[in-house]
Amino acid sequence: MTKYTGSMERYNLNYFFSTETTKESQRQNENLDEQDQFPIVRIPMPRYSLLVLYGSARYEWEHAIYRSDIKERRICMAYREFTPEYLQGGKNYASIGQEIISKAQSFWS
Repeated sequence: MTKYTGSMERYNLNYFFSTETTKESQRQNENLDEQDQFPIVRIPMPRYSLLVLYGSARYEWEHAIYRSDIKERRICMAYREFTPEYLQGGKNYASIGQEIISKAQSFWS
């Protein structure tokens, strides 16, 4: 994992932080130069392990699995939740949210 330094809108982070927090994070990200790199934090995942990200680890850090760290076959299951714009009443519900939810509900049938 490494500290996320991109746009607060990329992962809909603006839904999870107050407007002031979002503006402050954006200002900090814009002032980073190539020398201001955050450390990469590697978390070992032994066989049959489970990792649950929440709080700052979920919303402020970018998580990835580097190909170089994979030594054998692995399976990853990620559970996500919709941001409000894709739920009923949101601006993208009619255009795509409703279709995604419908497909998800019939996925195993």
